[in-house]
Amino acid sequence: MSELFEIHITGDESIKKLGKVLGHKVIEIGAMNTKKQILYTEIMTSIQQRFENFEECLEFTRRLTTFYRGIRSKIECPATYKHYLPKTIYTECHFKTTEVNLPISKNVDKNYLVATDRVYKLEEFAPFIKKYKGMDVELCLYDTLISKDYDWFKYWPDILNKTHEYYIKLLENLK
Repeated sequence: MSELFEIHITGDESIKKLGKVLGHKVIEIGAMNTKKQILYTEIMTSIQQRFENFEECLEFTRRLTTFYRGIRSKIECPATYKHYLPKTIYTECHFKTTEVNLPISKNVDKNYLVATDRVYKLEEFAPFIKKYKGMDVELCLYDTLISKDYDWFKYWPDILNKTHEYYIKLLENLK
């Protein structure tokens, strides 16, 4: 049985042209600060596609990233795929908001703000999924440039600290 994954490949303006040629959905997201000012804009694919498993999706994503000349690649799946929890890098949920108590962004084609909440620890995944029951919670299985979020998350110390803790753990595992 095939599984649904979402692939984000982030890069420059050329992603828009290539996406159109390949029939891939492309979105433009403005990361914002607490004053609702856009810090930077990311152009990325938003490809929802079925694969037999994560490994097949990863192989496809790596090839596609080279073709798109992407600077960041992410693979996400629904939180209902519990068999992927052990290999999950982080779990996140995006939802409409008017508040600025979590990192916010705005799709340039939409007229509302989106908040992002995220956790990195396996033991936090189940409570996080329960907290956002009924919403689209994603498991991020692959992310080649999590540090890109530092510039955005620095306005929200709680989220930034979680991201920093994750990096420290990664570095310790490299020793």
